[in-house]
Amino acid sequence: MGHVTVIKRVPLDFVYSLGVVWEGYINPYLPQRCPVCEGTGYNLETKEVNDSFYSWCNDITQDEMQALMVAGRPNHFDIKSDTTVDEINKWHQQEVKFSTDYDVIDRSILVKARAKRLCVYGICVSCNKGCTNGDSQKAKKWQKQGPPIGEGYQLWEFVDGEGSPFTPVFTNTKMVIDWYFEKWGIKIDIPLD
Repeated sequence: MGHVTVIKRVPLDFVYSLGVVWEGYINPYLPQRCPVCEGTGYNLETKEVNDSFYSWCNDITQDEMQALMVAGRPNHFDIKSDTTVDEINKWHQQEVKFSTDYDVIDRSILVKARAKRLCVYGICVSCNKGCTNGDSQKAKKWQKQGPPIGEGYQLWEFVDGEGSPFTPVFTNTKMVIDWYFEKWGIKIDIPLD
């Protein structure tokens, strides 16, 4: 669907957080991101290792490099069997500098290796790989429900079908348009009466 902007009719006293998807557009029966592990699927200790990844990824240890090699992952470094972890770290520190050449698969391997070495590795006991389980039957039957209809006017934006208000409620469309033009610095030289 992409991005669409529309003026919706809502009650004049309608209050809802701007930029937040309207709750009636969110299917509560679909799997949701786990609030405990924040979608990582890790226990809290392993999540801390994952969250700190960029502070240590250019200084990996021998066991972490070995985990990459066992997984067949270091092919983008052109690593040979006699390549040392010091050479890898030096390359990362000098060539990559403020970035990392590790992709998401490498990261998960390195996080798991480090967390195991620290004896903290584990998965989140509150979810299923980062998501709460949904109810597929109820999800299929669920229907969107828009905000209440009223006498006011409010600009809403929809991104891939999920809508959220992004202006205050106004008493007429001219006020909505004026607010929009002023916010984005658009000048018009024709009357909109």
